[in-house]
Amino acid sequence: MKPVAVLGGAFDPVTVGHVRLIELLEQEGFDVVCMPCGDRHSFEKKMLPAEQRLEMLRLAVGAREICRVEIDHGTFRAADTYPLLKAKYGTPHWIIGSDNANCMDRWHEGERLKREIPFIVIAREGHPLTSAGRWCLEKPHRYINTGIEREVSSTLARNAIAQERWAEAEQYVPTQVLCLIRERAWYTSPNGAAVSL
Repeated sequence: MKPVAVLGGAFDPVTVGHVRLIELLEQEGFDVVCMPCGDRHSFEKKMLPAEQRLEMLRLAVGAREICRVEIDHGTFRAADTYPLLKAKYGTPHWIIGSDNANCMDRWHEGERLKREIPFIVIAREGHPLTSAGRWCLEKPHRYINTGIEREVSSTLARNAIAQERWAEAEQYVPTQVLCLIRERAWYTSPNGAAVSL
């Protein structure tokens, strides 16, 4: 049985970067489960409603498992969510970016989480590990440099979509997801101005 790795996030929208990361971790031998956050985000981000983000995620990841724990239980902190994940998957790994590893001390119960959760930390462009993030270099954690030259972020995708720069948006968002976004006019305003979510 493959070890489970949980990729949580807003997926607002899901990007080709998310899909590439899933594929890379599958090649590393993990069974990747995607977990979109609910309507409340731990850093108070404004987002599309969870069910809309879930619909986009289903299109992007196909038959891969999507975990609704944070949507269904209303949890938004790792300290509250991880026990629910353990009950479902044993001791799953939790995937985060190097930016989050660097600020783990600001997470609710961050020190305890570092002791109890095996994290997979993904190097993110512009976010080299600082001394505060070096904890992830010790077992049971893993630090992975994906080698992906250019990071793709949901923020870049939302900005391109809001300004109707569709050719640019196609570089960030899977085709079928972008079609859904255009069909539903998500991330756009009536006058074409950028929508701040």
